[in-house]
Amino acid sequence: MPLISQLLFPLQEWLKGHRSVGVRRQLERSQWWGHDELQSLQLRRLRELLQHTGRHVPYYRELFQRIG
Repeated sequence: MPLISQLLFPLQEWLKGHRSVGVRRQLERSQWWGHDELQSLQLRRLRELLQHTGRHVPYYRELFQRIG
């Protein structure tokens, strides 16, 4: 059903403001990556999460400042 998977679903997700299509494409590509590439992606995403948390969650912002 290419009409649904390539047109209707992406359109619906875009209209709702969701990133589902991009996430799905990333997962389809990364399933074939080697250990080192996956580990690099995981580390990058963990850093992004910690940076976001440090900026937006008072508890973690204070904790990160305290421990340096």
